[in-house]
Amino acid sequence: MKLCFNRCDIGIDQVIEQAGLLGIHLLAAFGKLQTLELRDLVGQFLDQRLVAADLLAHGLNGLAHRLNLLVERIYRLAQRVNLVVERFDALHQLRRQGAQLFRGQVIEIWERSHGADFARADNLRR
Repeated sequence: MKLCFNRCDIGIDQVIEQAGLLGIHLLAAFGKLQTLELRDLVGQFLDQRLVAADLLAHGLNGLAHRLNLLVERIYRLAQRVNLVVERFDALHQLRRQGAQLFRGQVIEIWERSHGADFARADNLRR
Protein backbone atom coordinates (compact mmCIF):
# COMPACT_ATOMS: atom_id res chain seq x y z
CA MET A 1 0.00 0.00 0.00
CA LYS A 2 1.40 3.42 -0.96
CA LEU A 3 0.36 6.95 -0.13
CA CYS A 4 0.84 9.88 -2.46
CA PHE A 5 1.82 13.17 -0.85
CA ASN A 6 2.95 16.11 -3.00
CA ARG A 7 3.84 13.78 -5.88
CA CYS A 8 6.19 11.72 -3.68
CA ASP A 9 5.51 8.09 -3.13
CA ILE A 10 5.85 7.14 0.51
CA GLY A 11 5.48 3.55 1.62
CA ILE A 12 3.30 2.92 4.66
CA ASP A 13 6.18 1.03 6.29
CA GLN A 14 8.41 4.08 5.97
CA VAL A 15 5.72 6.28 7.49
CA ILE A 16 5.38 3.97 10.48
CA GLU A 17 9.16 3.80 10.98
CA GLN A 18 9.64 7.55 10.75
CA ALA A 19 6.54 8.35 12.78
CA GLY A 20 8.09 6.54 15.70
CA LEU A 21 11.20 8.67 15.37
CA LEU A 22 9.78 12.12 14.74
CA GLY A 23 6.19 11.84 15.85
CA ILE A 24 3.31 13.65 14.20
CA HIS A 25 5.56 16.57 13.14
CA LEU A 26 6.72 14.58 10.12
CA LEU A 27 3.27 14.59 8.54
CA ALA A 28 2.24 18.06 9.69
CA ALA A 29 5.20 20.28 8.83
CA PHE A 30 7.24 19.26 5.81
CA GLY A 31 10.24 21.52 5.29
CA LYS A 32 10.02 23.01 8.76
CA LEU A 33 12.74 22.05 11.23
CA GLN A 34 11.76 20.81 14.58
CA THR A 35 12.82 23.26 17.28
CA LEU A 36 15.17 22.03 19.92
CA GLU A 37 14.11 22.46 23.46
CA LEU A 38 16.36 22.81 26.46
CA ARG A 39 15.40 19.36 27.72
CA ASP A 40 16.53 17.82 24.41
CA LEU A 41 19.91 19.51 24.68
CA VAL A 42 20.27 18.53 28.33
CA GLY A 43 19.30 14.96 27.48
CA GLN A 44 21.87 14.79 24.69
CA PHE A 45 24.48 16.36 26.96
CA LEU A 46 23.78 13.83 29.71
CA ASP A 47 23.85 10.96 27.23
CA GLN A 48 27.22 12.12 25.94
CA ARG A 49 28.50 12.56 29.50
CA LEU A 50 27.37 9.04 30.40
CA VAL A 51 29.08 7.64 27.33
CA ALA A 52 32.21 9.60 28.22
CA ALA A 53 32.02 8.34 31.81
CA ASP A 54 31.61 4.76 30.58
CA LEU A 55 34.60 5.16 28.28
CA LEU A 56 36.60 6.72 31.10
CA ALA A 57 35.68 3.89 33.47
CA HIS A 58 36.62 1.34 30.82
CA GLY A 59 39.89 3.17 30.21
CA LEU A 60 40.62 3.34 33.93
CA ASN A 61 39.96 -0.39 34.27
CA GLY A 62 42.42 -1.03 31.47
CA LEU A 63 44.93 1.31 33.09
CA ALA A 64 44.51 -0.40 36.46
CA HIS A 65 45.07 -3.78 34.81
CA ARG A 66 48.24 -2.51 33.13
CA LEU A 67 49.46 -1.04 36.41
CA ASN A 68 48.88 -4.38 38.15
CA LEU A 69 50.93 -6.13 35.46
CA LEU A 70 53.67 -3.53 35.86
CA VAL A 71 53.70 -3.98 39.65
CA GLU A 72 53.99 -7.75 39.22
CA ARG A 73 56.93 -7.32 36.85
CA ILE A 74 58.63 -4.90 39.24
CA TYR A 75 58.10 -7.35 42.11
CA ARG A 76 59.67 -10.20 40.10
CA LEU A 77 62.56 -7.93 39.14
CA ALA A 78 63.06 -6.97 42.80
CA GLN A 79 63.19 -10.66 43.72
CA ARG A 80 65.88 -11.24 41.10
CA VAL A 81 67.85 -8.23 42.32
CA ASN A 82 67.64 -9.54 45.89
CA LEU A 83 68.94 -12.92 44.72
CA VAL A 84 71.86 -11.27 42.92
CA VAL A 85 72.66 -9.17 46.00
CA GLU A 86 72.57 -12.27 48.22
CA ARG A 87 74.96 -14.08 45.87
CA PHE A 88 77.24 -11.04 45.74
CA ASP A 89 77.27 -10.89 49.55
CA ALA A 90 78.10 -14.60 49.75
CA LEU A 91 80.98 -14.16 47.28
CA HIS A 92 82.25 -11.13 49.19
CA GLN A 93 82.12 -13.07 52.45
CA LEU A 94 84.02 -15.99 50.88
CA ARG A 95 86.63 -13.58 49.57
CA ARG A 96 87.08 -12.00 53.01
CA GLN A 97 87.30 -15.40 54.67
CA GLY A 98 89.76 -16.56 52.01
CA ALA A 99 91.90 -13.48 52.58
CA GLN A 100 91.83 -14.04 56.34
CA LEU A 101 92.75 -17.70 55.91
CA PHE A 102 95.55 -16.78 53.52
CA ARG A 103 96.88 -14.14 55.93
CA GLY A 104 96.68 -16.62 58.78
CA GLN A 105 98.54 -19.26 56.78
CA VAL A 106 101.23 -16.76 55.73
CA ILE A 107 101.71 -15.60 59.32
CA GLU A 108 101.85 -19.18 60.56
CA ILE A 109 104.40 -20.14 57.89
CA TRP A 110 106.43 -17.02 58.64
CA GLU A 111 106.36 -17.76 62.37
CA ARG A 112 107.50 -21.32 61.78
CA SER A 113 110.19 -20.20 59.37
CA HIS A 114 111.30 -17.38 61.64
CA GLY A 115 111.24 -19.70 64.64
CA ALA A 116 113.31 -22.28 62.79
CA ASP A 117 115.79 -19.60 61.67
CA PHE A 118 116.03 -18.27 65.22
CA ALA A 119 116.56 -21.78 66.60
CA ARG A 120 119.36 -22.41 64.05
CA ALA A 121 120.98 -19.13 64.87
CA ASP A 122 120.77 -19.98 68.57
CA ASN A 123 122.30 -23.40 67.93
CA LEU A 124 125.12 -21.84 65.93
CA ARG A 125 125.96 -19.47 68.77
CA ARG A 126 126.33 -22.31 71.18
